[in-house]
Amino acid sequence: MHPPGNLASERAAWLVPTLLAAGVLGVFGGCLAAGFVNWDDPLHVTDNPGLNPVTARGLADLLTRPYRGLFAPVSYAVFAAETVAGRWIVGDAAAVPPAWLFHATSLLLHASCAVLVWRILRTLVGSAVAAAAGAAVFAVHPLQVESVAWISEQRGLLAAIFSLVAIDRATAAIARRASLFSVADEGSPSPTGRGRGEGAGASRGEPQSTLTRPAAGLSQRERHDGRRSRDGANGARENFVLGAD
Repeated sequence: MHPPGNLASERAAWLVPTLLAAGVLGVFGGCLAAGFVNWDDPLHVTDNPGLNPVTARGLADLLTRPYRGLFAPVSYAVFAAETVAGRWIVGDAAAVPPAWLFHATSLLLHASCAVLVWRILRTLVGSAVAAAAGAAVFAVHPLQVESVAWISEQRGLLAAIFSLVAIDRATAAIARRASLFSVADEGSPSPTGRGRGEGAGASRGEPQSTLTRPAAGLSQRERHDGRRSRDGANGARENFVLGAD
């Protein structure tokens, strides 16, 4: 049997991503019926010589050299995969790939970015509800239309998801490390009679985020190390003076 807090957390772990994905599909799903646009889509996809047809040599050029002044190897690798998959779906190796497949990829990437934003905010603020609200604003904000609905701007979504994965992993690692310090310091005596790492907010029972809660313990540890360093320096100074006398 799970404690109520753990059960609520487990429910949020799948419910919030599902709602975010549904929100993205509901707001931006109409782009699945749209086609390519004349603004950059022919340049990057439909008229790109490296993708028409997709060959090992053409793909190698896109992955190792700038194309029309733009070096975006990951984006062109994804465009190549979508082009091959789209032509396989329509059964024509020379056909223009179906635009809906590119739009579906963009929707999936943006929904994944929204989930990552929720994870990052939950780690930073310590509240799944507040994090979900912030991620929802990110997911359906009108400013996202260009990145989600414009096929050529799929490279922006790719850049975003790699950046958010890095931030998510970094904040999670910092939170785990801080939590270990907090557990190690808990219950240790301090001049105030409280356990180390317990600030005024903690003594009053105020909620603290995962990252800010252990900060007091870390700063006290640093102050303790600083005092120890100063004591060592004072002792060395005294020995030096006595030796000189």
